[in-house]
Amino acid sequence: MTHNQPGKEGIAPKTWTTPTTLIAGELSRNRPPYGPSVDIFLEALDVEEATILAGQDHLAHVTAPQELAHAINGGLTTGQRSGFRE
Repeated sequence: MTHNQPGKEGIAPKTWTTPTTLIAGELSRNRPPYGPSVDIFLEALDVEEATILAGQDHLAHVTAPQELAHAINGGLTTGQRSGFRE
């Protein structure tokens, strides 16, 4: 598997040390293609959980830009590799 084909071992090594926050919409979290992609990145980057935007799908940048900005800013200011918001 190459780095251009994401999969369990194709994204990044488990030694990834860059602070990473994965963000997903609650409504698309468990449906393809978004939900499975989040799971692949969680595992590949060894991040425990994703920040979930309640009531949002994959268009949160359009439907809830302030909430998305808050989630992004939270990851930047804390430098944490994971997070969860209900």
